[in-house]
Amino acid sequence: MEYLSSKNIEKKYLYGGNALNRVNFSLKKNEKMTVFGVESAGKTSLLKVVAGLTDISGGEILLNGTNISEISLKDRNFSMTFSDAFKSRRSVYENLFFSFKLRGADKKAFESKLKEADGVFDISHLFFKTYGDLTETQKATVTAVRCLMREANLYLLDNPLKGLSKEDKTALLLKILTYLRNKSGAVIYSTDDFFEACYLNFKTLVLNYGYTSAYGSLSEMERLPEDLYICKLFDMNIIEEEARFAVVKKKDLRIAETEYAKPTARGKFIGASKAGDKNILHFLNADGEYSYFDAEYPADFETEFLLENQDVINLTFDENKALYYDKKTQKPI
Repeated sequence: MEYLSSKNIEKKYLYGGNALNRVNFSLKKNEKMTVFGVESAGKTSLLKVVAGLTDISGGEILLNGTNISEISLKDRNFSMTFSDAFKSRRSVYENLFFSFKLRGADKKAFESKLKEADGVFDISHLFFKTYGDLTETQKATVTAVRCLMREANLYLLDNPLKGLSKEDKTALLLKILTYLRNKSGAVIYSTDDFFEACYLNFKTLVLNYGYTSAYGSLSEMERLPEDLYICKLFDMNIIEEEARFAVVKKKDLRIAETEYAKPTARGKFIGASKAGDKNILHFLNADGEYSYFDAEYPADFETEFLLENQDVINLTFDENKALYYDKKTQKPI
């Protein structure tokens, strides 16, 4: 049974533009979902309307089958990240305890939850540091802990790791996932970093300036991208043809080995990198358009004997393995 669902929800800005355009999703009681999108995609707007911090302009949100507007914030029992909820000159301990105290929890219950969180996030050394003196990574950690310490029906994490390095994100995401194993609530996690979305690998809602680009599993999105935006997210090659775009995965783009092979693009070789047991060859479009192509080859492929930097060569692919998209709608054809 659906625990939380949205039905064609819309949210308008004060100036009349749409932050959300007929967005739909559904969550079961303990399900986890990622909301991915670049800045201004509508992520925070979506989490705020779910949390009840702002009203929707159209559609409806249902909680256990009841319109969420009819349920008080207290009865919803949601927990959301708010980095600006911390008092800069108070200690981490004081800040965390204050959020519990507001909800009537006693100090003994708080201490128990804090000990549990410390066992995963290792933050005891921060308890008596003032929040304003923390590093950005420490602030992100404490912000996530404040949201997750509570026993809630739904956890809303709004881009909590924004601005951190990939290494710090990886370490903190692992701790968040570990901590969530003992939580029974549903989770909505928003991010503008596709690496985070892939690392979490939850059911994913992709927003593109208020519109839904895709919704479902990442593996299915990659197998059959619903539009060119999704193709770009998965770093696929997009080759412009006369009346359409051809989308080619790295493993299917090849160097034209004979003069008789049908060329599909001309690439200027600009280097190679390793990806596990593969060599990824990087090309810049040599026909004027500022775009890049990548071709995947076995690790023993000796690029230095075949290609020199700035060499212009023909690239080709099997047309039966490509995906094709309309130039105007950017949808599959």
